[in-house]
Amino acid sequence: MGIMFNFDEALPYPQRMEVLLQNRIALWDTVHSCVRSGSLDSAIRQVEPNDFEALLERCPHIRRICFNGQAASNLFFKHTGKMKLPQLEHIVLPSTSPANAAMPYAKKLSLWAAAIKP
Repeated sequence: MGIMFNFDEALPYPQRMEVLLQNRIALWDTVHSCVRSGSLDSAIRQVEPNDFEALLERCPHIRRICFNGQAASNLFFKHTGKMKLPQLEHIVLPSTSPANAAMPYAKKLSLWAAAIKP
């Protein structure tokens, strides 16, 4: 995000979030809380999803959700099935995790930029 919106990663978190908001980007985790030993997505247990129904009710202008990897997308669809959500565009982007080394950084950046920059 820093490269796409021209801010340094050393910028304090609240200021980074302000830059994203100024560029009409919201950042929200699929999972509100969970138990996970280690950093692997496959180790996620006892998931409590975020309340996307309430978020989208408060923010009806949201039209697209971009997922940071397949695991985030899978968790979203698994846990929001009973929520009343509007029709939205869903884009699964490559995970930005360093563990996703199968795709070069430049390719990830290109795909992310195409999905989120106007």
